[in-house]
Amino acid sequence: MLRSAATAAHLGIQGPLLLRISPGTVTRASTNGSSHLRSPFTTEAMAEGNKKLTAQEAYDLMKSGRYRYLDVRTVEEFANGHVEGAVNIPIMFREPEGMIPNPDFEQQVHHFFPDLEKHLIVGCKAGSRSAKAFEMLHKEYTNLFDNAQGWDGWVAADLPVTK
Repeated sequence: MLRSAATAAHLGIQGPLLLRISPGTVTRASTNGSSHLRSPFTTEAMAEGNKKLTAQEAYDLMKSGRYRYLDVRTVEEFANGHVEGAVNIPIMFREPEGMIPNPDFEQQVHHFFPDLEKHLIVGCKAGSRSAKAFEMLHKEYTNLFDNAQGWDGWVAADLPVTK
């Protein structure tokens, strides 16, 4: 909840104000009940403060056309389906002895995305590899976000996919 006269003035509201903010909506509680208002607080603006996104939030950002999707799953996982327009740079390789780190991961990302201000969303299967990639890259890439739900969350949300 947020109490702010400045926010009230910005939204054209007079009188006491208690706001609940969520992506795209502000709910105002008052003595007359609650009402929904159009909000300047978009999913994108909220994501700026929290670099972890749901699959739906990642998709919403991708729809803006300003974001690229960096898929850090294995080549085999990527070939079985991925986010449309995604770039695959595996953070790990599947070998007979198990998963091994890609020693050139950061160099490959920098080669493909030389602009450190590029808007990127990183994702994997379920969130753990993308969290690791995020930790490796977030100090250099200023507009980096993590699809914390990964491919599994993307598919569960019934978002568009391609092979």
